[in-house]
Amino acid sequence: MSLTQAHAQNMRTVFAAIPDSVTPLLTQVNRADFIDFLDSGMKAEVKNRLGSPSEMKQLTDDYLLLQMTSRSTLEMKLLPLNDTTQVICTIHTVCGPVADSHIRFYDTRWQALDVQSFLRTPQRDDFFLPTDTVADEKRLAACQKADMTTVRASLSPDNRLLSFTYTTPDHLTEEDRKQLSPYLKKDPLVYDWKDGQFVR
Repeated sequence: MSLTQAHAQNMRTVFAAIPDSVTPLLTQVNRADFIDFLDSGMKAEVKNRLGSPSEMKQLTDDYLLLQMTSRSTLEMKLLPLNDTTQVICTIHTVCGPVADSHIRFYDTRWQALDVQSFLRTPQRDDFFLPTDTVADEKRLAACQKADMTTVRASLSPDNRLLSFTYTTPDHLTEEDRKQLSPYLKKDPLVYDWKDGQFVR
């Protein structure tokens, strides 16, 4: 893994240099307008390439939240590797209609990095309560209905936490959700950024 050594940057600088491949809906003018509107105390909303509204909901030194479309968001977080090197974590979430997220990592020049170097993404079983019964027929029947896995990921604007919420039940009927619910953990899985990795 090759990372560029540089002085610590802030989210404004990083966002201004974001390539079209990461935010294909936004033009360079769109990105500049977001910042100008926020600095002027105005609602930071622009018309994207499709002519639809996109809004910057939040911007801090190390965090950004964009409502890209009515059904999609982009979160970004600057994370330190050491005193001079940072990485960018991005989360694209699409609600179609159930929320599902995709996580990427980049250096501060927007070169893609290997996700597995920074995070072991949770698997389906991580969201389930442990069981002492190998052949729990009710559990097996309920789990079989969760035959696809969708997960919503979210970065905290206030600290270096990353949370995962299991959204697969949202695909199911109300009756199937009731059958599955007793076997699921009630709280999101939360990871903390430590020593250059997200860990539980």
